[in-house]
This record gives sequence, C-alpha cells and structure tokens, in this order.
Amino acid sequence: MPVDSFQLAYTVPHAARVLDVSRSFLYKLMAAGQLRYVLFGTERRIPFDEVQRLAKEGCPAVTPHVLV
Repeated sequence: MPVDSFQLAYTVPHAARVLDVSRSFLYKLMAAGQLRYVLFGTERRIPFDEVQRLAKEGCPAVTPHVLV
C-alpha cells in the first residue's frame, strides 16, 4: 500500500471520527496507557497502526492508573 494512501498518524479528533468513538474516550485510553501516541510539540498524534489495532481488536474497559 503506498504511503500516501493513508495517514501515518492521526490527531485525536480525527482518530475519534475514524473509530466512531469520543475524543474523551481516546484521552482516557492514553491516560491509562492503553493507547500509544506520539507528541509533535504539544500535540498528540495516534499512529496509524494504533488506530488499526483498535479497529481490529477493540479494547478492554478503561482502567486508569491510580496514583498513590
């Protein structure tokens, strides 16, 4: 598949639209360490392979890390 046929990384709002989930759900997954992202300055991008993984596998219930 040619590189230009898909995005290599998605903004959180775009990934939410692609996956048909809320932005807050993706932020919860990121905070819980269940969704990998990269930073470009202060902006988060979700790599294509992570979007694809979520679309194929789904995800378990969000279990945020508890700070003690």
